[in-house]
Amino acid sequence: MTETTPIPLDAVIYERFKEFGAMQAYEYLDGDKAAREVQKKSFLSGEIENPKLDYPKIDLSLLESRENQLLDLKADILKDEPNETVKQVYRWKINEKIAEIGLSDILRWFFTPVSVSVVKQ
Repeated sequence: MTETTPIPLDAVIYERFKEFGAMQAYEYLDGDKAAREVQKKSFLSGEIENPKLDYPKIDLSLLESRENQLLDLKADILKDEPNETVKQVYRWKINEKIAEIGLSDILRWFFTPVSVSVVKQ
């Protein structure tokens, strides 16, 4: 009698999820340590009220692409996955990842300098 290794219930789903969902939001929060240290000292000494932080690793197009891929995966799971437990676990995990992407997107938007031109009348 030969022993066979059981195939995980989520083998195919996990591979797709791992491709674009295996990221941690904190990985994108790195920036220029020296510049951040200057901002920190200026803030703590009261020289500035709002420190300027940079988030150069946040790529908005990559985040948007990952969010769309996760939404597609979630739709496929909800439509095709027969196991209700697997379906629910991935629904929660994908929603969590989409929320992480949203937070990263907000940080990038919030801390990206915007040039505004004022028209005097």
